Amino acid sequence: MKVMVGSLLLAACGASPHVLSTPPPTSTTWTTVTLTLVGDTPTYGGSNDCVEVASKLGVRLVEGAPRAGTLTLGTNDETYLEIPGTPRYKIDAATPSGACKIALGRLVEINKLVAVGKEDPPATCELVGQVQGEDEGNLGHGSLEAATVDAQLQVRAKGGNRFVMDMGGEAKAGGGSTNVRIGGRAYHCAS
Repeated sequence: MKVMVGSLLLAACGASPHVLSTPPPTSTTWTTVTLTLVGDTPTYGGSNDCVEVASKLGVRLVEGAPRAGTLTLGTNDETYLEIPGTPRYKIDAATPSGACKIALGRLVEINKLVAVGKEDPPATCELVGQVQGEDEGNLGHGSLEAATVDAQLQVRAKGGNRFVMDMGGEAKAGGGSTNVRIGGRAYHCAS
């Protein structure tokens, strides 16, 4: 398990870049990345959302980490993640929180770390808990990708490497928003 003290580099529209400290590491901290945030953060609170999401899901944000990316929070389908050496990845999420979940998932390569499926794992796998991934719509539709990544990051924070999806759905919220939730079991399976 990697545990490091970290920070988030923030560059917002019309503001000078500055560094925000993240909370001290917890027992669920399992990895470290650098995330540079650019865009409409003063309006939407993106920096606070990213720090909160990362802390909750066991990801430390540190300036100068080996794995780094830049999340641009834009409007009109202009939200994207850039990781050196990879193509720009367009993010379709209605909120900065959803965009941060997706960006963190791609930065830590969560799909390589936590398999997702509906089949029960082999009997040799150990159940490590229940998880529920979610993404809020905020006057739009929540992102299934963000909800799935949220669940996968929770599985990893519990020490697991397999997510068995037991339920998924949408719930209407006030103001025309649709929230997306998926839930299931977290397992650790020997490689």
